[in-house]
Amino acid sequence: LAGVDEGTLAPLQAYTGFVTWADSPGFRVDTLSVPAEGREIVAAEPVDPALAEQVSAESLIYASGTNLGATPGLEALGLALAQSVVGDDAVGATPEGDDPEANAEQIFEEAEEQLGFNIKTDFIDQLVGPFVFALTADDLFGGEPVIDGVLASGTDDPEVVSGVVDEIGGLLEQALDADGSTRDVEGSTVQVLDLSSTGLPIVLELGVVNDQLIVGLGNGLDSFVSGPEESLAE
Repeated sequence: LAGVDEGTLAPLQAYTGFVTWADSPGFRVDTLSVPAEGREIVAAEPVDPALAEQVSAESLIYASGTNLGATPGLEALGLALAQSVVGDDAVGATPEGDDPEANAEQIFEEAEEQLGFNIKTDFIDQLVGPFVFALTADDLFGGEPVIDGVLASGTDDPEVVSGVVDEIGGLLEQALDADGSTRDVEGSTVQVLDLSSTGLPIVLELGVVNDQLIVGLGNGLDSFVSGPEESLAE
């Protein structure tokens, strides 16, 4: 952790409390974080409650917010991926005396030469506006669990993100040894990765539909686009 830059650690410098309890809707966990001395509260936009109308009432996990691309953890993950692409073993570390932002920008540019797209500017920075993540699970502890999930985010330039998704689909197909294909959803091309041949009964889908980046697990993408039979908002 000594090599992790100050910007990545800044959100963790806070006093955080947890409250857990059980009531009729189910098991609950509430958290509240107060910035440590000398730290400012990061401005947050109100969460769009309409997002809960597009996910199932049976959601086991639900999270929503705004500007997914501005999440420090996501940028750190993207930087780690870029470093692995360029063969840099010092993940998260900045050479002594170098500017962390300039160093990260250089690594993203070097990775772009091999990937064909810039992880930071062509993907992470494009994830703006409301985002939502939801996951449902049936027969989770039985013999044949069925898991559906979705991660959806608004995009600044849908065409740019769509091009990146096509590239990512090809890379994942090779890396995961998946059976890859495409299908049309609302006039948009969705990448389909079937992992059944690897022994995992999982189908992963990703695409830009209605100007939103949508990553679906199982039936998660279709359920989000068309709307569930019974929504979490209800």
